[in-house]
Amino acid sequence: MNYPKGIYPNDPILIASPYPFNTSKLSHIECFSNDQGIILSLTIIARMLDKNISSLQYTKDNIIRNGSITLIIPTPFNYSELYSKIECRSKYHYGVQKFSELDIFSVVEIRQNEFLSISTYTNQKVTIHCLTYGTNVFISWDFNYDLSNDIFRSLPIGIRIDHKFTLNDTLIIDHVSYSDHHGYYRCYATNKLFNITYEDTSIIYLNVKKSSIWIPIVIICIVIGICILLLILCSKYCQTRKQNNQKTSEQVIENIHTPSYSDNSAQSQGSLLSSPNISSQFILDNPFLDPNVQPILLNKKYINKLQEFL
Repeated sequence: MNYPKGIYPNDPILIASPYPFNTSKLSHIECFSNDQGIILSLTIIARMLDKNISSLQYTKDNIIRNGSITLIIPTPFNYSELYSKIECRSKYHYGVQKFSELDIFSVVEIRQNEFLSISTYTNQKVTIHCLTYGTNVFISWDFNYDLSNDIFRSLPIGIRIDHKFTLNDTLIIDHVSYSDHHGYYRCYATNKLFNITYEDTSIIYLNVKKSSIWIPIVIICIVIGICILLLILCSKYCQTRKQNNQKTSEQVIENIHTPSYSDNSAQSQGSLLSSPNISSQFILDNPFLDPNVQPILLNKKYINKLQEFL
């Protein structure tokens, strides 16, 4: 029997499917005891780089006649978070342990949407991310003004690249220009495993909107118009109020110079009483008059007129 390199008789055998691993596909890691005898336990361990995170592990006891166990890794899963190798350990009743290892290789993959869109205005700052998964990934960027042709060219001026870590690139545009930066950005990621080249791409559309300079101008014009309207209304209100006050003053002055009805009545009574045509036939019987005052006699004709007037 021919064993894989590094595997000896009675050593457990690890087989993964698919292999290399793929972030978006479910992985089955199977370990065979590779022994016709009885094994106390068989264990698969996938350790995490972060020691605060529990390892992926599966154990089964009393394995006989070349039995096997399977560890399933769910999707999506970032294999870059695993330690360099996956182990399978077989433990015998007499205390002997044997183990085998499987290198962790995963094909390149970009998990974000295949086509993204970002909208912004000129002179704004924009960041474009490209997060990839895989082993030994190489990331490159190119640019196209219009997808009607398939010709991508180098990135336009005014763009810098921030390599946060090997699997994540970020394009940073500090001052967006419509003429320079409006268009389609392609993140192109590749890796090579077992003489096979894997690749994946993602296109991000940067929609640069021209700044609407007329908007603040319109707002300023509206504010100025409102202020002018308020001034006109205030001026009309003050003018109307002034005219009303002037009319009121004229009416007061007119009332002062115009004699009242009671004054006219008193003057009429006085003129009648002082008339030379008054006779001595009517006596004003007033107890408050001085007793020395002579009684006044009036003609009946004038008495009737006086009564009508009163």
